[in-house]
Amino acid sequence: MIETIQYNGEELDPESEYAIASVVGETGGLEVMMDILKRSTPLLRVRECAALLLKLLQHCCKIRANRARMLATGGTQKLLRML
Repeated sequence: MIETIQYNGEELDPESEYAIASVVGETGGLEVMMDILKRSTPLLRVRECAALLLKLLQHCCKIRANRARMLATGGTQKLLRML
C-alpha cells in the first residue's frame, strides 16, 4: 500500500514528454486519424473508438509540429464540423 508520494514539483516540457508523438505527424497519422473520425459518423455509434482517437489526437497535438500540421490541413475546422 502506498502511503505517500513524493513530488519534487518538476514538470516535464510537453515537447520532450510527448516527443514520440511527433512520429505520428511525420508519417501522416494525423490525417489518418482525422479521416477515421470523419468516416465514423454519427460519432455516437462508435463513441468508444472516437473517444480513444480524440485522446490520442490530444496527446499528439501537445507537440508544436503536430499542431502546425493540424492547422495546415484544416484540422480545427474539421473537428468543429464533427462537433
